[in-house]
Amino acid sequence: MKYKLKVEHEFRDKNTGKLHKVGKTITVSKDRGDELLSHPQNIVSLIEQVAEKGDKKTSDDKPSDEGNSENDSTQDESESAEGESSK
Repeated sequence: MKYKLKVEHEFRDKNTGKLHKVGKTITVSKDRGDELLSHPQNIVSLIEQVAEKGDKKTSDDKPSDEGNSENDSTQDESESAEGESSK
């Protein structure tokens, strides 16, 4: 699995030495993405998770709606909207 990230605050990658400017989109491994996403200054934001060949067979992935974060957020929004309208 790889992450596609958007740079929110300019930073120099400690592993590559490259300077990443605000607005740039970068693709990194899941481990590196998790590291960048956990940075206290929120230097990046997640755009999408990109599945690689063979990722579907890992035990960490969900068996349904795999890699489709749009379906997850849409479902959450519709569930919360239904809950609010019934109150």
